[in-house]
Amino acid sequence: MGSPVWYATQAAKLQLTPSALIEQGDLRGEVLSLHDHFVLSGVLTTGDVINMSGLIPEGARIVAAKMAWSAQGGAAALSLGWPASAVQADGHSEPAAPTALINDVAAVAAGGADMFATNPQAPGYQYVLQAAVQPQVSVTVAGTAVVGSIDVEIEFVVD
Repeated sequence: MGSPVWYATQAAKLQLTPSALIEQGDLRGEVLSLHDHFVLSGVLTTGDVINMSGLIPEGARIVAAKMAWSAQGGAAALSLGWPASAVQADGHSEPAAPTALINDVAAVAAGGADMFATNPQAPGYQYVLQAAVQPQVSVTVAGTAVVGSIDVEIEFVVD
């Protein structure tokens, strides 16, 4: 008897009789990236929010998120996500990011994180936006640095 054959989620759909459709965007779609760089001009305090440039469009599927930072000092911690959006003309709105794409990472020393390293179950992975959102970095615990930077990159698929 041979080893068992395992199928990933989308491959398993093809094995069904009749086969199920693979989600659009898993086979096709254009991967886009939103990147921004923030330079500190003073100490970040708990509750501060840094709005990043650009909007991630309605219908986009989140596939990756990364954040890098210089040493923030103190007990600094950062999160990456988006705020809840207002109701759009078509009646759609987007709740705040599920948990956070990158949640409450220690930023005392220089470093970086991605959405899978900070949360292996990555609740934001393959999340489809119901409305356009503006990404933001939230300061969950204040730092002491007065100079430095934070870089963010979010990759998403549009079908």
